Amino acid sequence: MQNYYKVLGTNREAVERIKGEMDQDDYIKEKYIDAKRKLNIKMEAIIMSSMPEKLEELDEIRKLCDRAYEALATKKLRDEYNQVLEIQEKIEQENYERNKDLQTRFKSFKNTYREVKERIIDTDDKVASFKNRYKPKVKKTAYDILNILPETLESRSDKVNDAIIENKKENFLQNLFALLERTNDPIERGRIATKISEIKRNYELIKDAKGRREYDEYLRREQKEKNHAKKMKEIESKYSHIAECNPDMIKTRKNSQGKESKLVIRKAEEDTKEQFFPDSENRNLRIKKTAMIGFQSSMGIKKYMYEYVVKRTINGEDLSDIIYTPISIHQLTLNRMRIPKEFDRIFFDCVINELFSEETILGARYNEGYIGDIIKNTMGKYEITLNKESLNKEEQEMLSAVAIYRQNEKQKRER
Repeated sequence: MQNYYKVLGTNREAVERIKGEMDQDDYIKEKYIDAKRKLNIKMEAIIMSSMPEKLEELDEIRKLCDRAYEALATKKLRDEYNQVLEIQEKIEQENYERNKDLQTRFKSFKNTYREVKERIIDTDDKVASFKNRYKPKVKKTAYDILNILPETLESRSDKVNDAIIENKKENFLQNLFALLERTNDPIERGRIATKISEIKRNYELIKDAKGRREYDEYLRREQKEKNHAKKMKEIESKYSHIAECNPDMIKTRKNSQGKESKLVIRKAEEDTKEQFFPDSENRNLRIKKTAMIGFQSSMGIKKYMYEYVVKRTINGEDLSDIIYTPISIHQLTLNRMRIPKEFDRIFFDCVINELFSEETILGARYNEGYIGDIIKNTMGKYEITLNKESLNKEEQEMLSAVAIYRQNEKQKRER
């Protein structure tokens, strides 16, 4: 097992002497970039000297640098790797001491060898588990394929960069064609041909300034989409309670044809006005009550909640969601001439800045629009319910009623 600290030209003690996790992360990143820079210089020299067999050896070292950085990039990864490293060093030391003893105790060789082998296998399993668990799957870019660091392009003119990229491409192709001529193995020839096609295809993407700008924009857009997808996955995990939905919690009734249906009724609001509420995210938050949803629980208890259209503007984009909650925004309306005695500023802030926060609104999308309620915890502080591990029975009834209502509306539209 390679010592990843040594691969990057440092050691564990040097990293731990640096105070602060972010500074340690930056130090590791600097060492990684420096190691890649030195390898690039060597690879360029080998390419110019027409020694392709050495190129593959350096390519393996470059991949090892990538694995080392992936294992040491953050404190959490370093802590996990250090545990594996300590086990490995301990075993290596034990093996060394055991081998010394084997010289004078040859008769016990078979038993000792079996024990060492079993422990090494166990360690390899742990190392493999660590790599599979924490090694991120990184998609190679055109810059990676042509062995170019994008940050080095910024200090040079477009024409110089064009020439450097073309030279990289030509050197790679020259060496690959040389390898192709020296082998008759069909599998190896297929691998080389694939690599040649890959080099040509990625060169076309970044061969000139216009292409690089378009490709960089594509990479930024792709990364933005990945970040958004990751964020939405985290929000779904944190806020989704759809699995707690249970239609049996809602009372049924028979219609004129004798068919049973869930007792969920929508009563539209009249003369409701869109209200503006200042919020901590500066979203130009506008809320309009559009209906009251009534239903009966399986025990026959009548209950109500409200339907709202929530509009806001984020980074120039207008967004709109329909949400459901038992809270009435009438409680939040302020009289411009005076503040009512019963007005609760802390409750107001919790509704606007937590219940109607952007994250909670996005979380409601995974609950058919149900955004939850606000309760007082044991400390007497207001808190939202949608981020709880589970909803209480009353809220499960509301979630179920919303899901039934939304399903009914969908069926009506499809008729």
